[in-house]
Amino acid sequence: MKNALALTLVFCLFNVMSFAQSSGEPLEYGARAQGMGNATVTMDGTWSLFHNQAGIARMESIGGGAFYQSRFSLQELSTAGFGAAIPAAGGVFGLSYVRYGYTAYREQRVGLAYARTLGEKLDVGVQFDYIGIFLGGSYGSSSSFTFQGGAIYQASEKIEIAFHVFNPVRAALAEFNDERLPVVLRAGASYLFSERVAIRGEVRKHIDYDPSLAIGLEYELIENLFLRGGVSGAPSRFAFGAGYRLGALQLDISAGYNEVLGYSPQLSFTYHGK
Repeated sequence: MKNALALTLVFCLFNVMSFAQSSGEPLEYGARAQGMGNATVTMDGTWSLFHNQAGIARMESIGGGAFYQSRFSLQELSTAGFGAAIPAAGGVFGLSYVRYGYTAYREQRVGLAYARTLGEKLDVGVQFDYIGIFLGGSYGSSSSFTFQGGAIYQASEKIEIAFHVFNPVRAALAEFNDERLPVVLRAGASYLFSERVAIRGEVRKHIDYDPSLAIGLEYELIENLFLRGGVSGAPSRFAFGAGYRLGALQLDISAGYNEVLGYSPQLSFTYHGK
């Protein structure tokens, strides 16, 4: 009975969740991102592989990370993934992988990214994606290839401006009903109040839906200990989290809250190369 109820919930949420996972929406990949309400278009470092690939352009050493999220505390809706970025001559290369769902409905995404700096203030990045959707039983599967990319501009010592687009070519996902991956645009900015406090905000526009806003705050309470909070709309969600960095390793935890469906806790690990 428990499995049957979980399966029923999966398909009740199918339209929302499958859209969110495969649409290129900036999802809660990494506890740092979730803790800030997913206001991540200006984020730099390894986790930019999942949000705006331009953010890995200034990495000077190898970095990697892995995460696990129990969406609404249901194993059947869990999301997990990992990413790694490697600096090389002429830029930084990255690899990312995300898996969502279980045997009755599963999505996978593999991304290959490249980013570099253009001058002192502008970073650009692009990622080529494979997206696969697998249904249990005899329902088959579908897949598609697309790309995404973005830019981050250092307007001043305290202000960054960023832009990102997913799937500008509207790649087809399935022949039935001409199903396509949507175009998703994001633009945002970050402001550094001090060395310990930063606020990030962004506007997201799915080609078929109204724009939505996300705002997040990150505060370094003491050295290497971070507190985060954020809010986003359409649908309204609240998030909070914390992180601690010890040498080359960092542990982050977070939770997002939906007033109807409940909490989605997440755990992630990051390696910062020397």
